[in-house]
Amino acid sequence: MFKQFKKKTNDKICNATYIFEVIMALFIIAAILISLITATDALVDLYKNTGTEAAFRNFLETIFDLVIGIEFVKMLSKHNLGSVIEVLLFAIARQMIVEHMNIYESLAGVAAIALLFAIRKFLYIEELNRN
Repeated sequence: MFKQFKKKTNDKICNATYIFEVIMALFIIAAILISLITATDALVDLYKNTGTEAAFRNFLETIFDLVIGIEFVKMLSKHNLGSVIEVLLFAIARQMIVEHMNIYESLAGVAAIALLFAIRKFLYIEELNRN
């Protein structure tokens, strides 16, 4: 009897967390849609200030943030290691491209990306991610 109660309780908790994940994903999608206005403004600013590094950096930063948000929503919906690795790859790449980092930080970023690719190639087992 206790096992049945425990299983039902665990199932209800899992269902509740799934609902919360869906709600959070919807909030992130709404934020992405609102942020498209910022991306449009950044593109117009880039057009007006052609050749300025600040306008280009602002545009890249905005676009990378949107891409990371989209990948994060995919991660919440898929629940697999591949989508987690993709989010981490985009986040590290964004940091390396947008920010001016010293040589050691750049080396650490390249090493982190290489490690993520190695994990995906050698340690990622597709069958473990099936529900």
